[in-house]
Amino acid sequence: MDRIGNFLLYIAAAVYLFVNGVMGFDKAGDFNTMSSAIFGRSDIQPIVTVILAVIGVLAGALLILQLLRIVIPRIELFMLIIIIVYAIFIVIVDIIGLFNQSVTFGLPYLATLATHLMVLGALISSSRSTN
Repeated sequence: MDRIGNFLLYIAAAVYLFVNGVMGFDKAGDFNTMSSAIFGRSDIQPIVTVILAVIGVLAGALLILQLLRIVIPRIELFMLIIIIVYAIFIVIVDIIGLFNQSVTFGLPYLATLATHLMVLGALISSSRSTN
């Protein structure tokens, strides 16, 4: 049963990251939210959104490739970078955003925070460098 749970968690995290990455190219989704929280509506915000979108698409694809046991050189380094970026994302959007009133505490906030923490947990547990 543990394998099925991990498999479903990795698939869900991969789809979440991939879809949010694709949405980032349309200036929507969580990566757009993150870059807007950091840079407001400045000229650099769309560039950061695209960079984060690329990272999201890459992270989703890497999770799927790991599930399929496809060997990729330096995947541990890529996953570590993605984990660090996603942890920074959580801190900026969910924690700092709560303190500067860009998000409101309540059930929708807790649901979003839980989703972000589940994705981070899946990234950490899927990384061979943390095993």
